[in-house]
Amino acid sequence: MEKKAITSTTPSIEQVVIENCISEDSTSSAAFIVGLPEAPIKDLVIRNCTFTVAKTGLTPVEESEMYEGLPEPVGRGIRLRNVELSMHDVQVEGVETALVVEDGVQLQS
Repeated sequence: MEKKAITSTTPSIEQVVIENCISEDSTSSAAFIVGLPEAPIKDLVIRNCTFTVAKTGLTPVEESEMYEGLPEPVGRGIRLRNVELSMHDVQVEGVETALVVEDGVQLQS
């Protein structure tokens, strides 16, 4: 993704908390958290969550709309790109790589 100029129509996502969630049998990836290069997601907290990828029936990457315009991921864990976040008590099941950390990620403890 190319960094573009920030304009009045550039979205901004900040101060989001995802807490006490369970995601089961995801067929594309455990989770998908992708901000824009020019406007990363800021102050995201994920706490007390479990994400599970399905064992069968996975959607091929080239057929998943959420991957459009992005490079093919190296795994199906939580995909992170252009985001500042902290994670506490987060479980990722059914994948070899829990976090797929790409460009522009700041992971705080």
